[in-house]
Amino acid sequence: MSKSTKIIAALGVVAGLGVAALPAFTYAASVDGNAEVIVEVSPAISLAITGNNDDAAGFGKFFESDPSGVYTDATGLSTNTSSSKVSMAPNQIVEGQDSDSGATGYGFLSTLTVNTNSKGGYTLNVKAATAADVDLTSGTDTIPAIATAATNFTQGTAAWGIKADDDYSITEGTQAAIKNDKWYPVSITDQLIRPAVASSTGYANQATKIYYGVATDDAQPTGTYQGTLTYTAATAN
Repeated sequence: MSKSTKIIAALGVVAGLGVAALPAFTYAASVDGNAEVIVEVSPAISLAITGNNDDAAGFGKFFESDPSGVYTDATGLSTNTSSSKVSMAPNQIVEGQDSDSGATGYGFLSTLTVNTNSKGGYTLNVKAATAADVDLTSGTDTIPAIATAATNFTQGTAAWGIKADDDYSITEGTQAAIKNDKWYPVSITDQLIRPAVASSTGYANQATKIYYGVATDDAQPTGTYQGTLTYTAATAN
């Protein structure tokens, strides 16, 4: 019994001495490093085009965004070809308008609606889709583009043209080619309609209207006269 007690006591002494001999380390090591979180939001834009003939076969309300899917339209518009239509007789003038006053030209226009996050603004242009679309054609018969910009059509002289719902040269500061003061001929090159200025918030559902005007001659052949316009909305940055 006494031997066992001595051994335990001896071990206890040795253990105690071992602990007492270790150095006391209190320093904690650390390293700092930074990671940058970067989100780059690129410019995006959408264009919707609607007209009074969009429900006709082969046509429909137009909507597209770039990049695709960034802006969506609740009514399910898609990359159709929008259309506007009017019925008229020979020796007649019809000027498009958006107020329902009972006139023949009611609804003979395109409404262009733009969304964009571009702080630099955007531009809205129009051109004839091809050289053949400068005039309205029905087979070999034509209603030519108005020869020069004019405030009025001449009754009995076949011609057609477009005008904007406002002079955006005044409000946006850059000279527009298509304004609200005259009827303008279309061409195969872009013509500026709206030079939307820089905006810190971009633009949401900003609408621009383009009216169509046409005059038929006194023996205008029967037919459906058509031409395709290409509207382009582009961010300015």
